Amino acid sequence: MNTHAIRLAMFRAGTAMTAVCLFTAAHAQESLQKPIVTTLDEITVTASKGEGAAINEMASISVVGEQTKEETGANTVRDLLRGVPGASVAMTPGDTAASINLRGLEGFGRVVVTVDGARQNYQQSSHGLTSGSFIFEPEFLQDVTVIKGPSANAYGSGAIGGVVGFRTKSPGHFLEADETWAAETMLRYNTNKGWAAGETAAVRVNDAFSVLGSLVFRDNDDYQDGDGNRIENSDSQVVRGMAKADIQLSEEQRLVLGYIHNHDETTTSSGSYGNVVDTNNLTADYSYVSLDNDLVDLRITGYWTSTDLDQEYLSSSSSWYGQTRTFQIDTIGADIVNSSLFSTGAFAHKLTYGVDGYRDEVDNSDPAHSGGDGATPSGQRTVYGGFVQDSVGFGDWLEVNGGLRYDAFNLEGNGVDNSGSHLSPKVTVGVSPFSGNALGGLQVYGSYAEAYRAPALTETLVSWSHMGLFEMIPNANLKPETSRNYEAGINYSADSVFTDSDGLRLKAAIFQNNVSDYIEQIGIGIPAAPYYTYPEYQYQNIKSARIEGVELEATYDAGWFYAGLSGSIQKGYNETDGGLLDSVPANKFVTNIGFRALDDKANFGAQWETYKAQDDTSAEDYDVVNLFASYEPREGTSLSVNVDNLFDETYKPYGFTDNSSGRAIMFTFKQRFGG
Repeated sequence: MNTHAIRLAMFRAGTAMTAVCLFTAAHAQESLQKPIVTTLDEITVTASKGEGAAINEMASISVVGEQTKEETGANTVRDLLRGVPGASVAMTPGDTAASINLRGLEGFGRVVVTVDGARQNYQQSSHGLTSGSFIFEPEFLQDVTVIKGPSANAYGSGAIGGVVGFRTKSPGHFLEADETWAAETMLRYNTNKGWAAGETAAVRVNDAFSVLGSLVFRDNDDYQDGDGNRIENSDSQVVRGMAKADIQLSEEQRLVLGYIHNHDETTTSSGSYGNVVDTNNLTADYSYVSLDNDLVDLRITGYWTSTDLDQEYLSSSSSWYGQTRTFQIDTIGADIVNSSLFSTGAFAHKLTYGVDGYRDEVDNSDPAHSGGDGATPSGQRTVYGGFVQDSVGFGDWLEVNGGLRYDAFNLEGNGVDNSGSHLSPKVTVGVSPFSGNALGGLQVYGSYAEAYRAPALTETLVSWSHMGLFEMIPNANLKPETSRNYEAGINYSADSVFTDSDGLRLKAAIFQNNVSDYIEQIGIGIPAAPYYTYPEYQYQNIKSARIEGVELEATYDAGWFYAGLSGSIQKGYNETDGGLLDSVPANKFVTNIGFRALDDKANFGAQWETYKAQDDTSAEDYDVVNLFASYEPREGTSLSVNVDNLFDETYKPYGFTDNSSGRAIMFTFKQRFGG
């Protein structure tokens, strides 16, 4: 049987298994008495920076919460987002950082990543963390919201691919309602990676003040791929800490202060450099929700983030041996947003408006002149803007969102001064045509949204010769990218489908994102043999790029049984020469099937990931099956086992420089106390 036939048989078998399970659920005699809440029901931050459930949003939004984190035993950002349609995560074995791709767009701020509202803008070229990389500890996670496409212009400039917002645990989230203190210990061992340990504790001093602290250690070994080959320099040692204070200033006002520090020691996958990375994330989040004035729902967030990478050259045969170089970025930013509720006749309005801005200060040093500060030049960039959006509802069947955003930037460095500005409109229309029947939870929507991304410092200022083999030359005339996105989608929500307390949720969308003046690295001049195609490379604006595709996310939960399916099919085109964009990852489908037993104390199931690469791109085809199981023998004590890559497949995910891990069995023990 050929490979295609095998995959087809696996797909049919998986579909049949899902159908059998759903049939069983439909005829179950027992069900939980509590209402089902799926991940699409979880209250999260919406595209307009309000709060709501993803299933009710007229945009492509996915949410990853603690249940998904625990089931996957997530050790990395890639583990967290593996089931999100349209999302891929690039990681190299020698780095603990991640770079997120949404709908074929990534790097240099095309995907805005925030941690507790603070932008993560670090970038380095050549032998280190890749463009758009950031470090996040999964054990700190409360939830992560993924907003795909440029519809989330409330989050600031640059999000032509979308927004990924991580929220960390808060004292109120960690503590039970009747607890004044609690502590949790985590111990984990991975047969193909190493061990991890963590401690989280929180104290509610009084009704107005609570604090939380968390500390995680990871000692990662070199792993083996599915063929048993050891992946050199994939080990790392990390120490990560978080502290958060929640202060209720009054009945209407709240202040949350947070600080995260990550210290990671790694080696580049080539073995050329040893890395010591220190990151800081300091946030202050003030909210004022008036109890007697619907016009005031104010939120002000200020933040400082920094990434400091020290690299030491490790090759003893080079004149650079023992030399060090440093890469540092500091980002200071703030945003202010307010929502006002009011009515005009039969129309209900939610008017949201705000301003935001940030400044990047990049200071890189390479005394050995190995090219680090040329490949990733120093400089400053200031980006600011504002937006207004009105969400208008008419009865239960019509919703219209209209918005406008203004962006501006200024970039300075190496004698270059570049600036620009742009107005980006957005409009979404949603219709709920049915009520009082099985289709009452159906909403159909269509949207058009624009977004704007300023050129990055590196794209504009890069000036670097790689050992005389080729050169990167600057381009002071780069234009900003402009994205125009068309999307149509459906949201469907139904309860009591087969039993009295089951639930079905479904989101699907089709999109086309047209990016004008797309910035891409271009080879110029006469081809240079034998190693590189051209002697010179430069970031240039191509005429346009087009990325189109479809996405699906569905969950069914009957209490004792649950299942999920997510998938994305997408393709990207260089409209100038007709070629395909290599930044578009493989199409993917992820199926989850799980069971709960023993009064919900036991949870077990399987996950199947299947990837089908685009033609003429560097992505690969592969299938991976993962298993999970957990048991809570008594309240506060949990034991879990995860088997990743059950069949020991050898494969290279999108953005990886080496093969991923072969079969890995992971054991986790957690003990929680509180009172």
